[in-house]
Amino acid sequence: MTTLYATLSPGARSEFINAQGLKLATYAWPATTQTRGAVLYLHGLATHACFDLLSRPTLAYPGSFAEHLNSCGFALHSFDAQGHGASESFEGLRGHVRTIDDLLADALAVYEHVRATLPAETPLYLAGESFGAGLGARLAARLGRQLAGAFFVAPMLDLSTLKARPCARLTLCVLAVLERLAPSAQLIDVGASARAGAAAAGYPETNEYAFADPLVYKEKMRAGLIAGSLRLVDQMESCRAGVAAPILIVHSRRDTLTDWQGSARFAADCPSCELVLIDSSWHALLHEQPDNARVWRTITNWLQKRAADAGCRVRLRLHEGEFRA
Repeated sequence: MTTLYATLSPGARSEFINAQGLKLATYAWPATTQTRGAVLYLHGLATHACFDLLSRPTLAYPGSFAEHLNSCGFALHSFDAQGHGASESFEGLRGHVRTIDDLLADALAVYEHVRATLPAETPLYLAGESFGAGLGARLAARLGRQLAGAFFVAPMLDLSTLKARPCARLTLCVLAVLERLAPSAQLIDVGASARAGAAAAGYPETNEYAFADPLVYKEKMRAGLIAGSLRLVDQMESCRAGVAAPILIVHSRRDTLTDWQGSARFAADCPSCELVLIDSSWHALLHEQPDNARVWRTITNWLQKRAADAGCRVRLRLHEGEFRA
């Protein structure tokens, strides 16, 4: 395994075998104070868990978002999606999936696996960035009230702005055809858009780090993954009102990769959603300094409040049980 993972300590790397028989790299960082809850994080498209959660460029634990969550009492779990990072790929092709539903199935399976390892009274939250947040929102809709809550950073939640662009309908139709006929075809250079957006926003190092990381997917995105991702987000628009768990969304109005107005529409349709919009940073809000520290505090303050509420409910149930006895 790459030496990048020498800095995982005190975390642990393991493997999870999915329904297709693919080995998914999994990671766990325990809370370093009294445990208040646990978080399952879903990374963005083309990246991997450690790239999103550890300090760049060396992927070190000290000073990272992972360390921050742990120090606030939250265990952190994550995994590299199939075709990404250190996980195996469908048909051996990086950046390729049989169907986007396999990514959703993997996320649900890992969620259930993590949930089974935790004490019943420990709340488990979902989290994600960019496409990982879109995947997380779909999973939150499926889990309903089983889920303690979720926080999403720069999420991909809505295609309304994309659909309004000239030739959007034709592009989406072509992608749908290619998804069926040539799903592994490499078509779209998402990296070019990311490089231009990061440079214009004043954060060129965001993509410099990505291109230096051997586990970040840097080739053109495959037709099946792109088409499936867009379809998954499009379907989310019809079920977001049914999301029952508390949701926190943090998004920048300067984001050029995912649509902050889509986050606003999601929050307006989802009664349990709290939206925090910022006018600084760009897309990698967990890393872009100096505002990443404020984003971290916003997330942990929200988590601590949710965990305190969950603890009150557990104590109330225990007291009710004693009274009945």
